[in-house]
Amino acid sequence: EGTDTFSVERIIRKLPPADHEWRIRDDCVVLYNGKPFVPFGFFSVPTNEYREVAAAGHTALQWYCAQYKRTRESLFEALDEVNDAGLKMMFYPYPNDRYWLASYKRIYEPMTAKEQDALAVRVSSIKDHPAILGYYLFDEPSCHTVLPARARRCYEICREEDPYHPCIVLCQNPSAMFTFREACDIHMPDPYPGFMYRGLAARDMRVVRTYIETAVKAGRGRQAVWFTPQAFHWRRPN
Repeated sequence: EGTDTFSVERIIRKLPPADHEWRIRDDCVVLYNGKPFVPFGFFSVPTNEYREVAAAGHTALQWYCAQYKRTRESLFEALDEVNDAGLKMMFYPYPNDRYWLASYKRIYEPMTAKEQDALAVRVSSIKDHPAILGYYLFDEPSCHTVLPARARRCYEICREEDPYHPCIVLCQNPSAMFTFREACDIHMPDPYPGFMYRGLAARDMRVVRTYIETAVKAGRGRQAVWFTPQAFHWRRPN
């Protein structure tokens, strides 16, 4: 009736080519410099084993401790070893551990201007290293009461400062994939069956399929889906 009832705006960036470019194809396959990339690797691999896992056919690593490399130089020194082994690395993009991880009590509050600026500076300063696969934003965020709006703002800042690398979130339950889907380009859930030492699994193995199917639904055909298999065991309780 001549009255606007709703409007929305979205920024679309047309980017020039980059030396190290990651993007998600229309069929949700992740491409590195135009070629499909399959992440196959481990979390927290010791530095002296990089070449060994690369020789075994692994392509990617995840690192929990990049935020302790406070300077660009110290972080790049660590990433150089990853690159020399022919691997790619995903890691926390945060400038320190105080403001960003589960141990910080304000992780369930919106980001402050200071936090936003610090994250933007950090990502802008490190984005050009060739070993970077993507930014591992949150590990099981619903377990740590991460405010979804905070997670989304972290994602937006990373995308604004570095649109060539994807952001990754690992969720530990199906509902969290919907809660935090606005904070990632790639879902990487951990559907652990709960393998026990000298025993069976605590959950039905079909949990793996359920989590992957849920991640696909949460992604709405716009986000890639990887997953974190359980490659270790828990001890049977006494």
